[in-house]
Amino acid sequence: MVGKMKDNHMKAGVFKQALDADKLLEMFKEYMDDLYQRIQSGNGGAPSIQIGGASFTEEEWDKMLENFDDIEEKIIEQMREEHEERYAEQLEKEKGIRLTEKQEEAEDGICSDDGRPVEAL
Repeated sequence: MVGKMKDNHMKAGVFKQALDADKLLEMFKEYMDDLYQRIQSGNGGAPSIQIGGASFTEEEWDKMLENFDDIEEKIIEQMREEHEERYAEQLEKEKGIRLTEKQEEAEDGICSDDGRPVEAL
């Protein structure tokens, strides 16, 4: 097996210089030890990807993105609710201003409720 691996690597041009069987066997042993350590640590042998100061397996990354998406959706929904509340308050405020202006005009005798001048009645 080691001989076949050596031949495949040489044909693929991976190694610039010929490696002896002992060196290939040592590299294979290191790889197997690393894989064994990952399995023992609960990583299941799944490759992990270094992102910044953290390392994630594909499953952990997908779970983190799912949680991020859930939080983002909640934030967007909260922003919509707050916008609707502010919009409703603004409409009420504008209605109140319009009603106050009509009341002032009526008190001043400028117009009636339907907008016609009081003298015309």
